[in-house]
Amino acid sequence: MNPRFLLIATLAAAGCGGLGVPKQPTIHNGVVPDSIVVNGGQTIQFQLVKKGLTQTDVHWTCSGGTITQSGKYTAPDTAGSYSVTAEKNGNFSGANVTVS
Repeated sequence: MNPRFLLIATLAAAGCGGLGVPKQPTIHNGVVPDSIVVNGGQTIQFQLVKKGLTQTDVHWTCSGGTITQSGKYTAPDTAGSYSVTAEKNGNFSGANVTVS
C-alpha cells in the first residue's frame, strides 16, 4: 500500500470524528440555566428545554423574587438561595438561583 494514500485516508477519517460513530451533540433537558449566581434585582430569562427544543405553555414559579409566565425572573434584593420551577403537563424541572 502506498504510504501517502494511508496518511491521507487517516487524516480524512480523523477530520470526520475518527473511524467510529460521529459524536452526537449534547441535548439538554430541563430548565436553562439550571444554576446561576445573580445580583439582587437582576433579571434573567429561563427556558424549559426538552429534547433540545424550547417549550411553550410552561407554568413558572419561584421561591423568591418574581417570575413571569414567559420565564423572565427578577431576583429579590435579599441575598440567599432560591429556586425556580417549571411545570408542563404534570412534569416538573427546577433551577437554583443564588443572589449575592
